[in-house]
Amino acid sequence: MASSVLLAAVYSGVILLLAKRKFRGEELGKTGFAAAAAAVFLTGLILRLWLGLTSEGFSSDLDTFKAWARITNEVGFGRIYREDIYLDYPPGYLYILTGLEKLRLLWGLESTSSAFTLMMKLPSILTDMACAGMLLVLARPRLGEKSALFLSAAYLFCPAVFLNSAQWGQADSFCTAILLGSVLLLYREHYFPSAILYGVAIACKPQMLIFAPLYLFFAVKQRKFWSLLLGIVSAVATLLLIATPFTQDFNYLWLVEKYRTTMDYYHYYSINAYNFWALIRWNWKSLPQGVAGSLLNLVGPVLATALCAVLLGFSKRKDAVFACPVLLMSAMYLFSVKMHERYLFPALLFLLLSYLFVRDKRLLYAFSGMAFSHYLNVAYVLWQAQEKGSSYDPNTGLTVFLSLLQLLAFGYLLFVAWSVYIRGTVREGREPLERPLLD
Repeated sequence: MASSVLLAAVYSGVILLLAKRKFRGEELGKTGFAAAAAAVFLTGLILRLWLGLTSEGFSSDLDTFKAWARITNEVGFGRIYREDIYLDYPPGYLYILTGLEKLRLLWGLESTSSAFTLMMKLPSILTDMACAGMLLVLARPRLGEKSALFLSAAYLFCPAVFLNSAQWGQADSFCTAILLGSVLLLYREHYFPSAILYGVAIACKPQMLIFAPLYLFFAVKQRKFWSLLLGIVSAVATLLLIATPFTQDFNYLWLVEKYRTTMDYYHYYSINAYNFWALIRWNWKSLPQGVAGSLLNLVGPVLATALCAVLLGFSKRKDAVFACPVLLMSAMYLFSVKMHERYLFPALLFLLLSYLFVRDKRLLYAFSGMAFSHYLNVAYVLWQAQEKGSSYDPNTGLTVFLSLLQLLAFGYLLFVAWSVYIRGTVREGREPLERPLLD
């Protein structure tokens, strides 16, 4: 755990130092830029493949993914949700898992082999690369070549991003990449394809529902009411289309029930998310039943929705749409009940994307603080699981300290968001080098 703290400190320190630097001589030339980008991305990929192959990760999650892949391949889509097994994912990601299982059988790999474990991590590893690539493509014409390389490298080599995909083996990066495409299309007011991608994201993970207010308030502000309606219909239709092979007689009530039971499965204030509830030592404490429990379920969603409404309602910047996922996810993570340690993950990418459009270096400082505290949260949970199994203390002094750290990072984020998007005060900004790709 000490090495994790050191790694987080070094990474965040480097980000802070480079954020203050004014890159001069931005152009590297066609050959120089291509060589530098290839070196950055190849290094990021090699490190991920090595970690994916050698790191045990969170074995219970990976074993669960492998079991879902095997059983789905054996019984088929139509029966998997009728099997007497624990399955809390909606159907979207089962397509990926089943495809990986078919490849395992084709190549004759053992299900317990490190090669198959790496295969299970590959969807998130590859989408890590894709998200960093999108940052590079978008940042190059706006910030210059050196700044674009810095921004993509900041994401590629973020310890929290490494841990989530290459070590833990979770699917957060995969879903975040789909959400990224959807929000970029929303920014350009391509509501129909944006809604389709958002429907795919919801079909992969229920947590993607957290971002629904973003689409609602953006369309309302742009006065695109028919587009909003079309978007809702398109997202729902996409979700139902993905679920159809798993459905009998076109009765989709099972899908509604699956989302409900998934969101109600962990009836605790916090599930290792070091947030307000962990700060008061209520990590893994059972929620009350009845009216009190129902009201507690509303705290995070109401706060997150209000922040999103204020940001989009009062900001004169259209690119505030990229900051909304950060506020939505951060507010939900820190104040909602039933949050897992990894749920903050999408906020990291969208913070860097927000800086790309605003060019206020305080957003990089906010990213540094959030990346530091979030990584320590997830690394500490993973360390406890590997070292102590299920007998660890969920409410240690370090848990409380890390909870406070994440709340302070959120406080700074709120200050920067208010200053940049509401007051319109952009510090250390710079004009784009040429017309932005998305305008």
